[in-house]
Amino acid sequence: MDLKSVFEEFDENHDGSISIHEFKRAMDKFKISLSKSELESVLDVLDKKGIGKVSYTTFVQYFEDRKKRVDSRKKKRKKRYRTKEEKILDYLTERIDESGIELRDIFDEIDTSGDGQLSVAEFKRALDKMHVSVTRSELDVIVDLLDENRDGTINIEEFIDFFDQTRGKRTKRRPKTDEEVLKEIFREFDVDGRSEE
Repeated sequence: MDLKSVFEEFDENHDGSISIHEFKRAMDKFKISLSKSELESVLDVLDKKGIGKVSYTTFVQYFEDRKKRVDSRKKKRKKRYRTKEEKILDYLTERIDESGIELRDIFDEIDTSGDGQLSVAEFKRALDKMHVSVTRSELDVIVDLLDENRDGTINIEEFIDFFDQTRGKRTKRRPKTDEEVLKEIFREFDVDGRSEE
């Protein structure tokens, strides 16, 4: 559902603006519970002219600007918290994806001892083979990120789970619909936490 459709859904009397009553009914329809003061607070933000109604242009502009700000904050957060170890693991994931080889086969190739566990030394040899240079402390951090049961080795399940999960994070996700963005924004106004989805 695009913003125009959302607006038209809110604008029950089709006068090109949304009143507080229409807005309340729309929130009820989306199962977003807002008290009268919360509702007025939302409309105060949207009602730039102070006439008790929100025009289509104001409505669309507000939510497009809001979506841009939310997206921008997410990008900044994502860039800010990248460690060298995370970058190395992203690089490994890319290489694994590019190879087209199954994770189990990659694991078996790295597991030179054949015991079903990757030791720190085996993992280091695999990194060296891919020309990935790491210090001992970086290697320890990387192994620690993969070693869920903290036994000092990486078993097949840990290896597959980690790289499948990392692939999921790297896969481009479907952009949020305007309706999803709208619901997310309105949840911010739900100060008493009573909204339902």
